Amino acid sequence: MIDIKRVALTQFKMISGASIAEQEISEASEYFAKSESPLDSKTFKTLFLRVQANLEHQTDLLRLAREWQLRLAGRQVFTDAEAQFFHKQYVAALDMEGLMTQAIVAGFATRTAGSAYDYEISQPRHSTSWTLLYTVAGQATLRTGLRETHVYPGDILLLAPKSVYSIQRSEGSKNWNQYWITFKPQPQWRAYLDWPKTGPEISLLQIAPALRPLIESVINSLLNNYAQQSNLKEELDFNLLEQLLMRCANMIPDTAHLDNDDRIRNAQQFIHEHYNQAFSLQDVANYVHMSASRLSGLFKQQAGVTIFGWRDEKRMLEAAQLLRGTDISISEIGQLIGITDPAYFSRVFQRHVGSSPRAYRQGSGKSL
Repeated sequence: MIDIKRVALTQFKMISGASIAEQEISEASEYFAKSESPLDSKTFKTLFLRVQANLEHQTDLLRLAREWQLRLAGRQVFTDAEAQFFHKQYVAALDMEGLMTQAIVAGFATRTAGSAYDYEISQPRHSTSWTLLYTVAGQATLRTGLRETHVYPGDILLLAPKSVYSIQRSEGSKNWNQYWITFKPQPQWRAYLDWPKTGPEISLLQIAPALRPLIESVINSLLNNYAQQSNLKEELDFNLLEQLLMRCANMIPDTAHLDNDDRIRNAQQFIHEHYNQAFSLQDVANYVHMSASRLSGLFKQQAGVTIFGWRDEKRMLEAAQLLRGTDISISEIGQLIGITDPAYFSRVFQRHVGSSPRAYRQGSGKSL
């Protein structure tokens, strides 16, 4: 059985810049993979090596190393209590978002009811990456705006950088197991990212049971290559991810993008251009040359929300981006998206995003 004291020493040596044997890294990775972690040992080993390679950017870990160098005073051994405490500090200091800035990051996660990793996932602050989540076992619940979507085995979610969401293992499901990939797409991939929408900036593709082994084979090839070190590693990572996206795009039914007629698309475009201005249902109806009652019913049927629900989703999406990426005051952000009453803005944001604007800006959610 692997000793937490040896694992803590390996972590300490790594953040101190000391040399580490291959066996030590393998032991630490195996320990984490068996301690209710959402990552397998291969993925942990890869991330461990990435931390080591990018240590100069992990300022909190470097500070932690200096603190423990003084505390250990030359000792090369931890007590059990010290090891447990150090490990908690290490996890808290690790800048996962900094590691996710790589062009492609991939892994497999198991989230079991009651484990330490059974938490709600949300979009990281300042993220510029896309995220792909492919569920293979259990069930999860995705919330975006006022919409709630249940995700089952065979479902692939594609989350754009501007998306605002939360996703977690569903109550009643003992676990939620999924492959995850974060990536920065190549320009030529644009056509492969146009999937059926299940919410603002969020797409969902359901893979037929007969085709799942093919998708999983490509993903596993990507994960195996991702964990390797070779001269062509990055090129192969991109090649395998492109293959995955192409295969997914090829599985989209020809009729998937034909559900909405031009009048509904035009109405959505009108809202997109006027979301921060006052307009009435009749204004939109006049724009698309329909009666207000007919437009209202057809829009709800095809878009899944009302016209003003669509507008509010757009407003809250823009507000979230401003909260994430700027220092503009909350009241000013409300005015920029067309809401002059700060209290009303806070209530609408809470209803759509699940937290107050202030809490969202402080980044209370957890990423992968």
